[in-house]
Amino acid sequence: MDSVIFILDALGKNAKRDAGQTPTRFEKTIDWNRILSVAGPNKLSYSLCSSIAQTELHHQNRIFNSVLEEGKRNLAKQQRTLEFITDTLGDSGIDFLLIKTYKGHPYVTDDVDILVRGEESHNAVASFQEAGAVQMGGSFMVPLLKTGIGNPAYTATGILNVDIYDAMPWSSLRCVDEDFIWSNVRRERFAGIDCSIPSVEADLLTLLATSLFTDGKLTLLDIIYAKSLMRGAIDLSRPIGQARKYGWCTQFSFLLDVLNKIEEAISGINHVDLPTTMPYRIPPICTFSALQSLLGFELKHEPKKFGRGLVMIGYHFFVGRLYIAALSRRSRGSKV
Repeated sequence: MDSVIFILDALGKNAKRDAGQTPTRFEKTIDWNRILSVAGPNKLSYSLCSSIAQTELHHQNRIFNSVLEEGKRNLAKQQRTLEFITDTLGDSGIDFLLIKTYKGHPYVTDDVDILVRGEESHNAVASFQEAGAVQMGGSFMVPLLKTGIGNPAYTATGILNVDIYDAMPWSSLRCVDEDFIWSNVRRERFAGIDCSIPSVEADLLTLLATSLFTDGKLTLLDIIYAKSLMRGAIDLSRPIGQARKYGWCTQFSFLLDVLNKIEEAISGINHVDLPTTMPYRIPPICTFSALQSLLGFELKHEPKKFGRGLVMIGYHFFVGRLYIAALSRRSRGSKV
């Protein structure tokens, strides 16, 4: 875990060290390739290199310049994407929230996720199409969108992919009330653009829901951001109440405990077991137990959606991930 501690030191996120203090105890033996191999999957490469660039260590590896240049290009693309979304939906009078995307630190991403209200989802899609955006996934997505077991994603020249949500984690299988996500909305700057994002409580819940139901992991960036939310003015009874309503309170509480234990282990507060690698991989049984609870909720309250919810799970875990991975590989192969 030395690499993890080094990264947190450099970012000033280790409670044992002062913010901004250069991690001098590693200067003599820094293995930059190993450090960056940990920072990359944890979405901290750009932030790490930006911090190191302000110290005397920046000259030790030429790859820093490559990471910084890639990051700057991606941040510029993020800004163009937010401008495109704002102009497109603003012209149609459609409100949106930036979800699952703002995490307090700049980072490289392939997409931007937004949430619109359920009754506005069709209008949002139409607005993107009228603005010249192209639907991702081609004909493969048509039956999924018609049956409500897929979320539309669009792209256009010079911008990132935009995933349009009208529920979390999916339209056919919800884990939180729509009104909860839209209550007490706050404003933050992302890629230089002022955006509406969920309240602190809803932000924490959607972050952990995404980690549990779709990503299957918690990155260091996720952990840093989640802990920053928890240290602020937050009423944890609100997200816990939502998780309890939909039947995944046990898993939500488990993830809160994971966040606390990882922070304690890194800070040396307590001697607790810590994963030997990061990101932290969420046990599959935890995800499947939570999904079972969501299906139970749908069967009880909206039985007509139960079948679609069941199909959605199958699509996501057995088809969707493979297809998305293939698209990602093809996209990387086509980059100049």
